[in-house]
Amino acid sequence: MVMAGPTGCGKTYFVRDLLRYKGKMFSPVPDKIVWFYGIHQPLYDNIPKVAFVEGLPLKFQEYLGKRTLFIIDDLMSHGANQKLLTDLFTKGSHHLNLSIIFIVQNFFHKGREMREITLNAHYLLMP
Repeated sequence: MVMAGPTGCGKTYFVRDLLRYKGKMFSPVPDKIVWFYGIHQPLYDNIPKVAFVEGLPLKFQEYLGKRTLFIIDDLMSHGANQKLLTDLFTKGSHHLNLSIIFIVQNFFHKGREMREITLNAHYLLMP
């Protein structure tokens, strides 16, 4: 899923609520949730059972579980240019039993990899 919208439109709150009702919103329900962020927000402190990681790692293997959900928040300038993130969308989601929510400010960002990411996302959301 790619979620795009301007700063302050409620993207992070939407994902928090999505996680609150994960039993109804995901099938199968993820066993492990990892939220990668650019800047820590106080809202994160009220989201239980989620591992928070600052920045985008060079390797994602250590964060994988049986059924994993990655949330990549406010890292558009990093992620839109990283082939690794594109590989997660194109290969990881199928072969690694991985779901991804990529939260960005600009759906039409001109990064090298952003077009490939948006073409391979199963859902596009603009709140």
